[in-house]
Amino acid sequence: MKRIIAISLGALMLLPLVSCRRDDMTPEEARAALRQEVTFTATLVGYEQVKSTDISFEDGDAIGIYALEPFDVVNMKATVQGSAVKPVVPFEWELVRTATFIAYYPFNVSYGDDPRMSFSVRSDQRTYDAYQASDLRGALGIGENGKTVELPFLHLLSKLTVLVSCEDKAEQVTSVTLGGVAQTVSADFTVPSVETAGGRGDLKAGKAVSGNGNEGYVAILAPQTLTELPIMVTTSKGQSLVFEPEKPLSFASGHAYATSTLTVPKQGAQGPKLSFTVSITDWADGGSMDFQRGKKN
Repeated sequence: MKRIIAISLGALMLLPLVSCRRDDMTPEEARAALRQEVTFTATLVGYEQVKSTDISFEDGDAIGIYALEPFDVVNMKATVQGSAVKPVVPFEWELVRTATFIAYYPFNVSYGDDPRMSFSVRSDQRTYDAYQASDLRGALGIGENGKTVELPFLHLLSKLTVLVSCEDKAEQVTSVTLGGVAQTVSADFTVPSVETAGGRGDLKAGKAVSGNGNEGYVAILAPQTLTELPIMVTTSKGQSLVFEPEKPLSFASGHAYATSTLTVPKQGAQGPKLSFTVSITDWADGGSMDFQRGKKN
């Protein structure tokens, strides 16, 4: 009796790959013929310009991938090269037609089976690496057997650029610290989304260059609403000043913000009230840490 091989509806989409040999293959051989390595691409949604690592992945960046039923892949490390994503251990399609893939950045080897976990920004973001390690991103992709899976990443936290200048041009700002901000979120990469969980404390911002060429300081924040946000500015001539917002502030997931210019008066000068406002801006225009790696916008 002629052997009849039963295959799933998903496999019918790839029938031409095996139909010419169908009569001569065992069920195991048919499944093997349908196996193809799962391939991925990664993008940052809504950011067409890729001059800055704020708005694109850098070669060698490590992400984590979850591919649950039927793959049972949990927190697989993968690296980004251009837009291509290479898991450290490739895995394959079989007879499944579609599957859901969950991804996040930056990769953390300690994450477990459940793609829901706590994440904290670095309280000292004065270095490029600390700033990048704070920029939590998440992606949800639906893939089909035989097609490259697209992973559209979203920035899950907020970014604030503090613009500051000194009236005395011989004086320089040496540090900018944000006071009493929440630094921990509860992340759910299956959505992906975050909820602020707490961990309040001071946060040191990193020196950056804003999109309009002005010097500033930039920090990644947990999304939150603040009735107070004291910004402490110290200078090379020993001044230590605190600027206060004119009204309560809200920072939303995936949004970037910039302060009005915080002007440091000359020593001994009777300056205006030390206050500021905040406006929303594009993520790429809010400020870049690229110069830390010898780059320019």
